[in-house]
Amino acid sequence: MAKIEELSAENERLRSAAGAHGVLKSIYADSNQPTGHRLKAAGLALQHETPKLMPERAPLELQAEPEKVSLFDLAEARRKKSLELEGRDIRVEPNGQVILLPRNGGNGQDD
Repeated sequence: MAKIEELSAENERLRSAAGAHGVLKSIYADSNQPTGHRLKAAGLALQHETPKLMPERAPLELQAEPEKVSLFDLAEARRKKSLELEGRDIRVEPNGQVILLPRNGGNGQDD
């Protein structure tokens, strides 16, 4: 009967501990526990008691640079790039008018 009561008291003590980590701490701190149990409990609790050392990421030192191109010039450059990707040649007149030239090897007609 004494052994049953001792085991019942230990069971109650383990259930009332503060979570799994608390149970592990109570096992490895109890000198009445077998050495193998204490070592295993200490090993399992160790990963929660000491944080892993991880490398710090270097902070990025970024600065935004103001856009020095006007919105009109930016739109014009993108339109030219779009036409170049289509394979069309362009010519910009001094007055700003864009002339679409026929594709290489074309007959100069749009059809």
